[in-house]
Amino acid sequence: MRQGGLPINESPLDLNNWSKISPIKSTPDSLSVLVITSSPEQQTTLHSYLKGLGYEILGPFRSVSMGLEFISHRHPDLIIFDLVSNREERDSFTNLMENEAQSIPMIVLTNSEIKLSELEENSIELPVDPVQLSYKMEKLFDYQNQKISPVVQLIDFSTSFINKIHRMSPIDTKPRIKSIINRSFREDEIASFVSLSIPDGEFDLTVIEEDLPLETISSTLIFILRLIMDRMSSELEVGWTESLIAESIQSLAIEAHNFTKTVNQFVGKMGINTIELANSLTRLMQEVEEIEKSVFVGYMTLSDMGPVMLEVIGNDDQISTGIDDRIASQIITLVGQGSSYHEGIFGPIPIPTANNICGVIWSKVLQSKIKDIRMVGKSLSVIVIGFYSELLSIVPTQNELKEIFGFLESANHVNDITSSMLGQIQQDFLSKI
Repeated sequence: MRQGGLPINESPLDLNNWSKISPIKSTPDSLSVLVITSSPEQQTTLHSYLKGLGYEILGPFRSVSMGLEFISHRHPDLIIFDLVSNREERDSFTNLMENEAQSIPMIVLTNSEIKLSELEENSIELPVDPVQLSYKMEKLFDYQNQKISPVVQLIDFSTSFINKIHRMSPIDTKPRIKSIINRSFREDEIASFVSLSIPDGEFDLTVIEEDLPLETISSTLIFILRLIMDRMSSELEVGWTESLIAESIQSLAIEAHNFTKTVNQFVGKMGINTIELANSLTRLMQEVEEIEKSVFVGYMTLSDMGPVMLEVIGNDDQISTGIDDRIASQIITLVGQGSSYHEGIFGPIPIPTANNICGVIWSKVLQSKIKDIRMVGKSLSVIVIGFYSELLSIVPTQNELKEIFGFLESANHVNDITSSMLGQIQQDFLSKI
Protein backbone atom coordinates (compact mmCIF):
# COMPACT_ATOMS: atom_id res chain seq x y z
CA MET A 1 0.00 0.00 0.00
CA ARG A 2 1.29 3.42 -0.93
CA GLN A 3 2.10 5.80 1.89
CA GLY A 4 0.48 9.18 2.13
CA GLY A 5 -2.54 8.91 -0.15
CA LEU A 6 -5.04 11.71 -0.68
CA PRO A 7 -5.03 14.59 1.81
CA ILE A 8 -7.80 14.44 4.43
CA ASN A 9 -9.10 17.73 5.82
CA GLU A 10 -9.77 17.78 9.54
CA SER A 11 -12.82 19.42 11.12
CA PRO A 12 -14.68 18.65 14.35
CA LEU A 13 -17.58 16.21 14.49
CA ASP A 14 -20.70 17.60 16.13
CA LEU A 15 -24.04 15.80 16.40
CA ASN A 16 -25.68 19.09 17.37
CA ASN A 17 -25.24 20.31 13.80
CA TRP A 18 -27.83 17.83 12.53
CA SER A 19 -30.86 19.61 11.10
CA LYS A 20 -34.32 18.09 11.42
CA ILE A 21 -36.82 19.60 9.02
CA SER A 22 -40.22 18.42 7.80
CA PRO A 23 -40.13 14.79 6.63
CA ILE A 24 -40.09 15.17 2.84
CA LYS A 25 -38.61 12.28 0.91
CA SER A 26 -35.52 13.02 -1.09
CA THR A 27 -35.52 12.91 -4.86
CA PRO A 28 -33.37 11.53 -7.67
CA ASP A 29 -29.89 12.96 -8.11
CA SER A 30 -29.18 15.59 -10.76
CA LEU A 31 -32.77 15.56 -12.00
CA SER A 32 -33.63 18.88 -13.58
CA VAL A 33 -37.00 20.60 -13.20
CA LEU A 34 -38.08 23.38 -15.58
CA VAL A 35 -40.54 25.78 -13.96
CA ILE A 36 -42.93 28.02 -15.92
CA THR A 37 -44.82 30.64 -13.87
CA SER A 38 -45.32 34.38 -14.15
CA SER A 39 -46.19 34.66 -10.46
CA PRO A 40 -43.31 36.09 -8.37
CA GLU A 41 -44.76 34.33 -5.33
CA GLN A 42 -44.78 30.92 -7.04
CA GLN A 43 -41.31 31.53 -8.48
CA THR A 44 -39.98 32.05 -4.96
CA THR A 45 -42.02 29.22 -3.41
CA LEU A 46 -41.15 26.59 -6.03
CA HIS A 47 -37.49 27.58 -6.10
CA SER A 48 -37.33 27.15 -2.31
CA TYR A 49 -39.13 23.78 -2.29
CA LEU A 50 -37.23 22.30 -5.21
CA LYS A 51 -33.85 23.44 -3.93
CA GLY A 52 -34.63 21.91 -0.54
CA LEU A 53 -35.46 18.63 -2.25
CA GLY A 54 -32.15 18.57 -4.11
CA TYR A 55 -33.29 19.22 -7.69
CA GLU A 56 -31.54 21.27 -10.34
CA ILE A 57 -33.91 24.18 -11.08
CA LEU A 58 -34.21 25.46 -14.65
CA GLY A 59 -35.78 28.93 -14.68
CA PRO A 60 -38.29 29.81 -13.43
CA PHE A 61 -39.45 31.09 -16.84
CA ARG A 62 -42.26 33.62 -17.08
CA SER A 63 -43.83 32.18 -20.22
CA VAL A 64 -44.21 28.99 -22.25
CA SER A 65 -42.29 30.57 -25.14
CA MET A 66 -39.30 31.24 -22.88
CA GLY A 67 -39.44 27.68 -21.56
CA LEU A 68 -39.72 26.32 -25.09
CA GLU A 69 -36.64 28.28 -26.12
CA PHE A 70 -34.69 26.58 -23.33
CA ILE A 71 -36.10 23.10 -24.16
CA SER A 72 -34.87 23.46 -27.74
CA HIS A 73 -31.32 23.35 -26.32
CA ARG A 74 -31.77 21.01 -23.38
CA HIS A 75 -34.56 18.71 -22.28
CA PRO A 76 -35.40 18.84 -18.55
CA ASP A 77 -36.38 15.74 -16.60
CA LEU A 78 -39.69 17.31 -15.55
CA ILE A 79 -41.78 20.44 -16.22
CA ILE A 80 -43.92 22.30 -13.67
CA PHE A 81 -46.44 24.66 -15.28
CA ASP A 82 -48.44 27.22 -13.27
CA LEU A 83 -51.74 27.18 -15.13
CA VAL A 84 -53.30 29.69 -12.74
CA SER A 85 -50.88 32.56 -13.31
CA ASN A 86 -50.36 31.66 -16.98
CA ARG A 87 -53.94 30.76 -17.89
CA GLU A 88 -53.79 32.74 -21.12
CA GLU A 89 -51.06 30.32 -22.27
CA ARG A 90 -53.21 27.23 -21.84
CA ASP A 91 -53.26 26.50 -25.59
CA SER A 92 -49.50 27.12 -25.93
CA PHE A 93 -48.83 24.71 -23.09
CA THR A 94 -51.13 22.07 -24.58
CA ASN A 95 -49.23 22.39 -27.86
CA LEU A 96 -45.96 22.01 -25.94
CA MET A 97 -47.29 18.80 -24.34
CA GLU A 98 -48.29 17.33 -27.69
CA ASN A 99 -45.17 18.24 -29.64
CA GLU A 100 -41.77 19.46 -28.40
CA ALA A 101 -42.12 18.11 -24.83
CA GLN A 102 -44.40 15.12 -25.27
CA SER A 103 -41.81 12.74 -23.73
CA ILE A 104 -41.20 14.92 -20.65
CA PRO A 105 -43.29 14.25 -17.50
CA MET A 106 -45.27 17.29 -16.32
CA ILE A 107 -47.03 18.65 -13.24
CA VAL A 108 -49.66 21.40 -13.52
CA LEU A 109 -50.54 23.86 -10.75
CA THR A 110 -54.28 24.54 -10.70
CA ASN A 111 -57.07 25.84 -8.47
CA SER A 112 -60.79 25.16 -8.10
CA GLU A 113 -61.63 27.36 -11.09
CA ILE A 114 -59.09 26.37 -13.70
CA LYS A 115 -57.88 22.84 -14.47
CA LEU A 116 -56.34 20.83 -17.30
CA SER A 117 -58.15 17.54 -17.93
CA GLU A 118 -55.22 16.08 -19.89
CA LEU A 119 -53.04 16.17 -16.76
CA GLU A 120 -55.65 15.76 -14.06
CA GLU A 121 -53.72 13.00 -12.27
CA ASN A 122 -50.59 15.15 -12.25
CA SER A 123 -52.26 18.33 -11.01
CA ILE A 124 -51.69 20.09 -7.69
CA GLU A 125 -54.04 22.77 -6.40
CA LEU A 126 -52.55 25.99 -5.12
CA PRO A 127 -51.21 26.76 -2.60
CA VAL A 128 -48.55 24.12 -3.18
CA ASP A 129 -48.22 21.46 -0.49
CA PRO A 130 -44.52 20.46 -0.50
CA VAL A 131 -45.28 16.90 0.65
CA GLN A 132 -47.81 16.43 -2.17
CA LEU A 133 -45.37 17.98 -4.66
CA SER A 134 -42.60 15.64 -3.56
CA TYR A 135 -44.95 12.63 -3.77
CA LYS A 136 -46.15 13.53 -7.27
CA MET A 137 -42.60 14.06 -8.52
CA GLU A 138 -41.28 10.82 -7.06
CA LYS A 139 -44.19 8.93 -8.57
CA LEU A 140 -43.45 10.39 -12.00
CA PHE A 141 -39.74 9.66 -11.75
CA ASP A 142 -40.36 6.11 -10.54
CA TYR A 143 -42.72 5.61 -13.49
CA GLN A 144 -40.11 6.95 -15.88
CA ASN A 145 -37.53 4.62 -14.25
CA GLN A 146 -35.05 7.45 -13.97
CA LYS A 147 -32.00 7.99 -11.81
CA ILE A 148 -31.36 6.49 -8.36
CA SER A 149 -32.37 8.68 -5.45
CA PRO A 150 -29.61 10.51 -3.53
CA VAL A 151 -30.52 8.68 -0.31
CA VAL A 152 -29.96 5.29 -1.97
CA GLN A 153 -26.71 6.56 -3.52
CA LEU A 154 -25.35 7.69 -0.13
CA ILE A 155 -26.37 4.47 1.62
CA ASP A 156 -24.83 2.37 -1.16
CA PHE A 157 -21.61 4.41 -1.08
CA SER A 158 -21.36 4.26 2.73
CA THR A 159 -21.96 0.50 2.68
CA SER A 160 -19.36 0.00 -0.04
CA PHE A 161 -16.88 2.25 1.76
CA ILE A 162 -16.85 0.35 5.06
CA ASN A 163 -16.75 -2.98 3.23
CA LYS A 164 -13.88 -1.75 1.06
CA ILE A 165 -11.89 -0.55 4.10
CA HIS A 166 -12.38 -3.90 5.81
CA ARG A 167 -11.55 -5.86 2.65
CA MET A 168 -8.39 -3.88 1.82
CA SER A 169 -6.99 -3.84 5.36
CA PRO A 170 -4.14 -6.18 6.40
CA ILE A 171 -5.36 -9.54 7.70
CA ASP A 172 -4.03 -9.00 11.23
CA THR A 173 -6.04 -5.77 11.62
CA LYS A 174 -9.37 -6.98 10.19
CA PRO A 175 -10.85 -8.07 13.56
CA ARG A 176 -10.01 -4.71 15.15
CA ILE A 177 -11.42 -2.74 12.19
CA LYS A 178 -14.58 -4.84 12.31
CA SER A 179 -14.88 -4.06 16.02
CA ILE A 180 -14.43 -0.32 15.39
CA ILE A 181 -17.16 -0.36 12.73
CA ASN A 182 -19.58 -2.28 14.96
CA ARG A 183 -18.97 -0.02 17.97
CA SER A 184 -19.41 3.12 15.88
CA PHE A 185 -22.87 2.04 14.74
CA ARG A 186 -23.93 1.25 18.31
CA GLU A 187 -23.54 4.86 19.45
CA ASP A 188 -26.85 6.05 20.95
CA GLU A 189 -27.11 9.03 18.60
CA ILE A 190 -26.58 6.80 15.56
CA ALA A 191 -28.48 3.59 16.39
CA SER A 192 -31.85 5.33 16.06
CA PHE A 193 -31.02 6.52 12.51
CA VAL A 194 -29.03 3.72 10.86
CA SER A 195 -28.78 -0.01 11.55
CA LEU A 196 -25.85 -2.27 10.68
CA SER A 197 -26.05 -5.96 9.86
CA ILE A 198 -23.48 -8.42 8.53
CA PRO A 199 -25.21 -10.95 6.25
CA ASP A 200 -22.83 -13.30 4.40
CA GLY A 201 -19.81 -11.60 5.98
CA GLU A 202 -20.48 -8.22 4.30
CA PHE A 203 -21.60 -5.08 6.15
CA ASP A 204 -25.06 -3.84 5.20
CA LEU A 205 -26.56 -0.44 6.19
CA THR A 206 -30.24 0.42 6.52
CA VAL A 207 -31.70 3.86 7.22
CA ILE A 208 -34.39 3.32 9.86
CA GLU A 209 -36.33 6.53 9.20
CA GLU A 210 -36.47 6.68 5.40
CA ASP A 211 -38.61 9.85 5.34
CA LEU A 212 -35.89 12.01 6.86
CA PRO A 213 -34.63 14.74 4.52
CA LEU A 214 -31.50 14.15 2.48
CA GLU A 215 -29.40 16.61 4.49
CA THR A 216 -30.14 14.83 7.78
CA ILE A 217 -29.33 11.39 6.37
CA SER A 218 -26.18 12.76 4.72
CA SER A 219 -25.00 14.39 7.97
CA THR A 220 -25.67 11.18 9.91
CA LEU A 221 -23.71 9.00 7.50
CA ILE A 222 -20.82 11.49 7.37
CA PHE A 223 -20.65 11.52 11.15
CA ILE A 224 -20.53 7.71 11.28
CA LEU A 225 -17.86 7.34 8.60
CA ARG A 226 -15.65 10.03 10.08
CA LEU A 227 -16.06 8.49 13.52
CA ILE A 228 -14.85 5.19 12.07
CA MET A 229 -11.89 6.91 10.36
CA ASP A 230 -10.93 8.81 13.53
CA ARG A 231 -11.09 5.67 15.66
CA MET A 232 -9.00 3.73 13.17
CA SER A 233 -6.33 6.44 13.30
CA SER A 234 -6.28 6.63 17.10
CA GLU A 235 -6.76 2.97 18.02
CA LEU A 236 -4.75 1.07 15.40
CA GLU A 237 -1.60 3.16 15.96
CA VAL A 238 -0.27 2.47 12.47
CA GLY A 239 0.91 4.86 9.78
CA TRP A 240 -1.24 3.67 6.89
CA THR A 241 -4.85 4.46 7.90
CA GLU A 242 -5.07 7.65 5.82
CA SER A 243 -3.65 5.80 2.83
CA LEU A 244 -6.14 2.95 3.32
CA ILE A 245 -9.06 5.40 3.46
CA ALA A 246 -7.89 7.33 0.40
CA GLU A 247 -7.22 4.21 -1.65
CA SER A 248 -10.58 2.72 -0.65
CA ILE A 249 -12.39 5.82 -1.91
CA GLN A 250 -10.24 5.89 -5.04
CA SER A 251 -11.07 2.23 -5.71
CA LEU A 252 -14.80 2.91 -5.30
CA ALA A 253 -14.59 5.86 -7.69
CA ILE A 254 -12.90 3.70 -10.31
CA GLU A 255 -15.48 0.93 -9.90
CA ALA A 256 -18.28 3.49 -10.33
CA HIS A 257 -16.50 5.12 -13.31
CA ASN A 258 -16.43 8.31 -11.22
CA PHE A 259 -18.92 9.45 -8.58
CA THR A 260 -22.28 11.10 -9.12
CA LYS A 261 -22.68 14.74 -8.09
CA THR A 262 -24.40 13.70 -4.83
CA VAL A 263 -21.70 11.20 -3.84
CA ASN A 264 -18.89 13.56 -4.83
CA GLN A 265 -20.30 16.30 -2.55
CA PHE A 266 -20.71 13.71 0.20
CA VAL A 267 -17.08 12.59 -0.13
CA GLY A 268 -15.97 16.22 0.13
CA LYS A 269 -17.92 16.61 3.37
CA MET A 270 -16.16 13.50 4.69
CA GLY A 271 -12.94 15.53 4.50
CA ILE A 272 -11.55 14.15 1.25
CA ASN A 273 -10.02 16.61 -1.20
CA THR A 274 -12.27 15.85 -4.20
CA ILE A 275 -10.20 17.94 -6.61
CA GLU A 276 -7.09 15.91 -5.83
CA LEU A 277 -9.21 12.75 -6.03
CA ALA A 278 -10.41 13.68 -9.52
CA ASN A 279 -6.86 14.51 -10.64
CA SER A 280 -5.46 11.26 -9.28
CA LEU A 281 -8.25 9.28 -10.96
CA THR A 282 -7.48 10.94 -14.29
CA ARG A 283 -3.79 10.07 -13.96
CA LEU A 284 -4.55 6.53 -12.84
CA MET A 285 -7.05 5.86 -15.63
CA GLN A 286 -4.52 7.11 -18.18
CA GLU A 287 -1.99 4.68 -16.75
CA VAL A 288 -4.53 1.86 -16.74
CA GLU A 289 -5.42 2.49 -20.39
CA GLU A 290 -1.78 1.89 -21.27
CA ILE A 291 -1.59 -1.40 -19.36
CA GLU A 292 -1.96 -4.55 -21.41
CA LYS A 293 -5.21 -6.23 -20.33
CA SER A 294 -3.86 -9.75 -20.46
CA VAL A 295 -5.78 -12.44 -18.57
CA PHE A 296 -5.45 -16.18 -18.12
CA VAL A 297 -7.96 -18.62 -16.62
CA GLY A 298 -6.66 -21.80 -15.04
CA TYR A 299 -8.65 -24.85 -13.89
CA MET A 300 -7.12 -27.14 -11.27
CA THR A 301 -8.32 -29.95 -9.08
CA LEU A 302 -7.08 -32.46 -6.53
CA SER A 303 -6.17 -35.91 -7.83
CA ASP A 304 -4.74 -38.99 -6.12
CA MET A 305 -1.33 -37.65 -7.17
CA GLY A 306 -1.98 -34.23 -5.65
CA PRO A 307 -3.07 -30.90 -7.18
CA VAL A 308 -3.19 -30.91 -10.99
CA MET A 309 -3.54 -27.97 -13.36
CA LEU A 310 -6.01 -29.41 -15.88
CA GLU A 311 -6.17 -26.52 -18.32
CA VAL A 312 -4.95 -22.96 -18.78
CA ILE A 313 -6.19 -20.51 -21.40
CA GLY A 314 -4.89 -16.96 -21.93
CA ASN A 315 -5.07 -14.12 -24.38
CA ASP A 316 -1.28 -14.05 -24.63
CA ASP A 317 1.42 -16.67 -24.05
CA GLN A 318 3.52 -14.67 -21.62
CA ILE A 319 0.99 -14.16 -18.84
CA SER A 320 0.33 -17.88 -18.36
CA THR A 321 4.01 -18.85 -18.38
CA GLY A 322 4.85 -20.96 -15.33
CA ILE A 323 1.23 -21.73 -14.38
CA ASP A 324 1.65 -25.45 -13.70
CA ASP A 325 0.99 -28.16 -11.10
CA ARG A 326 3.37 -26.48 -8.65
CA ILE A 327 1.37 -23.26 -8.82
CA ALA A 328 -1.85 -25.31 -8.56
CA SER A 329 -0.59 -26.79 -5.30
CA GLN A 330 0.19 -23.36 -3.86
CA ILE A 331 -3.17 -21.91 -4.90
CA ILE A 332 -5.18 -24.85 -3.53
CA THR A 333 -3.32 -24.54 -0.24
CA LEU A 334 -4.74 -21.03 0.08
CA VAL A 335 -8.31 -22.39 0.31
CA GLY A 336 -7.64 -25.25 2.71
CA GLN A 337 -5.74 -28.42 3.44
CA GLY A 338 -6.50 -32.07 4.20
CA SER A 339 -10.27 -32.60 4.21
CA SER A 340 -11.13 -29.03 5.20
CA TYR A 341 -11.60 -26.63 2.30
CA HIS A 342 -13.33 -23.30 1.85
CA GLU A 343 -15.76 -22.83 -1.01
CA GLY A 344 -16.48 -19.44 -2.54
CA ILE A 345 -14.73 -16.53 -4.24
CA PHE A 346 -11.45 -15.22 -2.84
CA GLY A 347 -8.93 -12.54 -3.73
CA PRO A 348 -7.38 -10.74 -5.38
CA ILE A 349 -4.18 -12.43 -4.17
CA PRO A 350 -0.60 -12.56 -5.51
CA ILE A 351 0.14 -15.54 -7.78
CA PRO A 352 3.63 -16.87 -7.01
CA THR A 353 5.22 -16.46 -10.45
CA ALA A 354 7.91 -14.19 -11.81
CA ASN A 355 5.38 -12.28 -13.90
CA ASN A 356 3.99 -9.91 -11.22
CA ILE A 357 0.56 -11.53 -11.49
CA CYS A 358 -2.42 -11.46 -9.14
CA GLY A 359 -5.53 -13.60 -9.26
CA VAL A 360 -9.11 -14.15 -8.17
CA ILE A 361 -10.05 -17.66 -7.02
CA TRP A 362 -13.29 -19.62 -7.28
CA SER A 363 -13.41 -22.91 -5.39
CA LYS A 364 -15.97 -25.68 -4.97
CA VAL A 365 -15.90 -29.32 -3.87
CA LEU A 366 -17.12 -31.43 -6.81
CA GLN A 367 -17.69 -35.12 -7.34
CA SER A 368 -14.77 -37.04 -8.84
CA LYS A 369 -13.14 -40.45 -9.11
CA ILE A 370 -10.49 -39.59 -6.53
CA LYS A 371 -9.71 -42.55 -4.22
CA ASP A 372 -8.45 -40.52 -1.25
CA ILE A 373 -10.67 -41.71 1.65
CA ARG A 374 -10.60 -38.22 3.18
CA MET A 375 -12.46 -36.82 0.17
CA VAL A 376 -14.98 -39.68 -0.22
CA GLY A 377 -15.32 -39.45 -4.00
CA LYS A 378 -15.10 -35.67 -4.04
CA SER A 379 -12.38 -33.28 -5.09
CA LEU A 380 -11.69 -29.61 -4.47
CA SER A 381 -11.83 -27.82 -7.80
CA VAL A 382 -10.41 -24.33 -8.27
CA ILE A 383 -10.57 -21.80 -11.08
CA VAL A 384 -8.17 -18.86 -10.97
CA ILE A 385 -8.35 -15.71 -13.08
CA GLY A 386 -4.86 -14.25 -13.38
CA PHE A 387 -3.94 -10.70 -14.43
CA TYR A 388 -1.06 -8.26 -14.13
CA SER A 389 -0.95 -6.52 -10.73
CA GLU A 390 -1.18 -3.10 -12.40
CA LEU A 391 -4.85 -3.89 -13.05
CA LEU A 392 -5.68 -4.34 -9.35
CA SER A 393 -7.36 -0.93 -9.18
CA ILE A 394 -9.98 -1.93 -11.75
CA VAL A 395 -10.66 -5.52 -10.73
CA PRO A 396 -14.41 -6.24 -10.87
CA THR A 397 -16.34 -5.84 -7.61
CA GLN A 398 -17.36 -8.83 -5.49
CA ASN A 399 -20.88 -8.67 -6.92
CA GLU A 400 -19.50 -8.60 -10.45
CA LEU A 401 -17.25 -11.57 -9.68
CA LYS A 402 -20.29 -13.46 -8.40
CA GLU A 403 -21.96 -12.76 -11.74
CA ILE A 404 -18.88 -13.94 -13.67
CA PHE A 405 -18.69 -17.23 -11.77
CA GLY A 406 -22.44 -17.59 -11.24
CA PHE A 407 -23.15 -20.16 -13.96
CA LEU A 408 -20.65 -22.55 -12.33
CA GLU A 409 -22.96 -23.14 -9.36
CA SER A 410 -24.75 -25.82 -11.37
CA ALA A 411 -21.52 -27.82 -11.77
CA ASN A 412 -21.57 -31.08 -9.77
CA HIS A 413 -18.67 -33.10 -11.21
CA VAL A 414 -15.07 -32.23 -11.99
CA ASN A 415 -15.73 -33.04 -15.64
CA ASP A 416 -18.61 -30.54 -15.81
CA ILE A 417 -16.08 -27.69 -16.16
CA THR A 418 -15.27 -27.29 -19.86
CA SER A 419 -12.88 -25.23 -21.97
CA SER A 420 -15.78 -23.13 -23.26
CA MET A 421 -16.70 -22.26 -19.67
CA LEU A 422 -13.16 -21.06 -19.00
CA GLY A 423 -13.32 -19.00 -22.18
CA GLN A 424 -16.61 -17.45 -21.06
CA ILE A 425 -15.12 -16.53 -17.67
CA GLN A 426 -12.15 -14.89 -19.40
CA GLN A 427 -14.41 -12.96 -21.76
CA ASP A 428 -16.73 -11.77 -18.96
CA PHE A 429 -13.81 -10.69 -16.80
CA LEU A 430 -12.22 -8.70 -19.63
CA SER A 431 -15.54 -6.98 -20.35
CA LYS A 432 -15.61 -5.57 -16.80
CA ILE A 433 -12.10 -4.07 -16.68
